[in-house]
Amino acid sequence: MPIKVVLDTSVYRSDKFRLGQGFKTLGDLCKSCNVKVMIPHVVKREFETQLDGDAAEIVAGFEKSGKHLARGPIPGDLRAKLDDLLGEFKSRRQEVINSHKLNFSEWLAECGVKELALTGAQALAAMDNYFSGGPPFKSAKARDDIPDAMIYQILLHAAEDEPIVFVCNDKNLSSKVGGVRNITHYTDINGLIASANIQAIITEREAAERVTNLLRSLEQLASVLPNPLAE
Repeated sequence: MPIKVVLDTSVYRSDKFRLGQGFKTLGDLCKSCNVKVMIPHVVKREFETQLDGDAAEIVAGFEKSGKHLARGPIPGDLRAKLDDLLGEFKSRRQEVINSHKLNFSEWLAECGVKELALTGAQALAAMDNYFSGGPPFKSAKARDDIPDAMIYQILLHAAEDEPIVFVCNDKNLSSKVGGVRNITHYTDINGLIASANIQAIITEREAAERVTNLLRSLEQLASVLPNPLAE
């Protein structure tokens, strides 16, 4: 049975292209079916919106810098290439911006990440807490907490019948899930990877790999040694 893991937007945001060792290890564990990552729809849309905004800002900065550079005295052959590049970026601007979100979608597919939709009942429960100041709202009608309230309800539902791991470094949301049955919380992905359950899986996989390599070496050795029965 794989370990069920939910990552908050803050965790994806901390390594948005998933280049760190924590995300690499998590990806390997997903592909080997030792871990099942689940992503609330709210988290997915929130992070995709952030990726779009970041990419648009980067592209705008590149275009601005390129134009400033083009105004100065630069070698003619480089000017022509720069003009072509700026023209290419202008015509494919949206494609470049979308590439960040596409990269994320590809990672979700490769790792078999399951999307958790927000049901009508969960949305109603979140709004009830909005008016009453229930968790995870810091106070009644605190609009900034609405996305977290939706994530909170999805987590409660996911943990009803089986244990899940929630990785989140948002202090308010983390504090609200701390005492919920079947939810284990870590503040970052490295903490998750260092946990006893994950380390046990890694150790078991490494031991299996060593055995496989040993058997392969013995087979190679046997193939070059003389067979006494054939003599």
